[in-house]
Amino acid sequence: MSGDSATEQPAGRLPGQPGDVSRPLQAAIQQYHDLLTDQVAADSQGQLKDQLQRRGLFFGEREICTVLRPRFLTNVQYAYIQRAAALVLRAFRKAYEAAMADEAFRAQFGLLPWEEELVRYAPGFRDPSPMSRLDAFLVGETGELRFVEYNAETPAAPAYNDALSEVFLALPAMR
Repeated sequence: MSGDSATEQPAGRLPGQPGDVSRPLQAAIQQYHDLLTDQVAADSQGQLKDQLQRRGLFFGEREICTVLRPRFLTNVQYAYIQRAAALVLRAFRKAYEAAMADEAFRAQFGLLPWEEELVRYAPGFRDPSPMSRLDAFLVGETGELRFVEYNAETPAAPAYNDALSEVFLALPAMR
């Protein structure tokens, strides 16, 4: 390494990865908190609980959202998440292509005989799981993105996102 701290990245970090939370982001968060008077917060929390119940927005018995403040992101953070997710998805794509092309490589996945038979049929679309999602957490203190799960079998996330967006946009806190 050259010792040039402006260009070096710690292990596991991508160029352009956000570090500390920026002042404009902190200001936006503070402004949001300032708008949450006791009454606005109580009204918003009540409406949030009511709408989650009415819309069935639960994982089992747990509400899918229990907080009044959405996660605010800077443009840099959002772009970083997009780049990191694209890298992970490219790796998944390569593993998929290798598994489809090589039975010996595919054997490591321990497919059942009926699954192995299904592999031989073209699905009619490029991606094996066109409605999938990566679950991740952006660690605010370090700016690191931690992927915890790939969900290819439950395409509910886009619907949950749309429903939660509608709920949040109607909350007194957001108005």
